[in-house]
Amino acid sequence: MAAYAVCVREDRILLARWVPKDGAPQWILPGGGVEHGEHPYDAVIREVEEETGYAIHVEGLLGVDSVRREIPRRLGVVADHHAIRVLYDGRITGGELRPEVGGSTDLAA
Repeated sequence: MAAYAVCVREDRILLARWVPKDGAPQWILPGGGVEHGEHPYDAVIREVEEETGYAIHVEGLLGVDSVRREIPRRLGVVADHHAIRVLYDGRITGGELRPEVGGSTDLAA
């Protein structure tokens, strides 16, 4: 389970550049995994700050997305992966734009 924020300010959308372990970097919405016992609302606030440096206020729920796919693993094993993504409307309230250090993203813009 993961939570992401759509943050638009002055017709610009906040994005983070995700760096997968085995592929090319991709620009995505800021957000990420919900920790065990954590509410998705709290997770999106934490993740946006970690990845972009910005503090946000969650304005509302935009929707929930569910994707299921098979992911190849070692020795011919295939993992049945089910991702549930919660999308929130976020408003930037403070902080300074900066890249994440030591995480899954390397830039924010």
